[in-house]
Amino acid sequence: MVEVTGVPAHAGIDPEKGVNAIEELAAQILAVKLLENRAAGTTVNAGLIAGGVAKNVVAPRARAELDVRVVSPAEWTRVETAVLNLRPRNPRAGVRVEAALTHPPMVRTEAVASLYEEARGVARQVGFDLREGSTGGGSDGSYCAALGVPVLDGLGVEGEGAHAEIERVRIDRIAPRAAFLAGLLEQVGDPGTRTQF
Repeated sequence: MVEVTGVPAHAGIDPEKGVNAIEELAAQILAVKLLENRAAGTTVNAGLIAGGVAKNVVAPRARAELDVRVVSPAEWTRVETAVLNLRPRNPRAGVRVEAALTHPPMVRTEAVASLYEEARGVARQVGFDLREGSTGGGSDGSYCAALGVPVLDGLGVEGEGAHAEIERVRIDRIAPRAAFLAGLLEQVGDPGTRTQF
C-alpha cells in the first residue's frame, strides 16, 4: 500500500499552492513498477487506486493497493527494501508505505520434486501427463511450503481464465482429475509406498 498526502488548493485559482497527491502517487506507482522483473518471476500490479475530493481541487490525498508476486524470499527482500525506501518526488508531499508478504513464495525443493514425480506416476496410471509448471498465483499451500513441507498446488480441475469474466472449468476433465486426486491421496497416505522427506 502506498498512501500519499498532498496539499489541497483550488485547481484554477491558485494551483501552485497545492500539492497533488494523485500526481505524486502516479510517480510512486511507476517507481514500484520499475521493480518488476518478469525474468526473475517478479510482477507488480496496481490493482486499486483512490484519491482526490473533486475535479477542481488539487488532490489532498491518494492511495494505491499494489500486488507484488515473487518466486523467492531473496527477491521479496529486494522489492520490500526498495518499496520501504520510497521517498516523495515533491518534497511537500508525504508518502507512507506498507509492505506485507501475504503469501510466501513456494520454492521448488528436492522434496517437492520427489512428490511431483509420485503425482506424475499416479496421473500416468489414470491416463494423462501431469506437467510441472509455476505461476504467480497465491495459495494457502504457500504457508505449508514455507515451513518446509513439500506442497503441490494446482492439482484441481483444468480450466482457464482465472479471475476473468471468461473463467471456466473443463467439464470433460472433472472425472479424470477426481480419479487422479483419489489415487494420489491413496498413494501418499500409504506408509508402505510413501517416499520419506
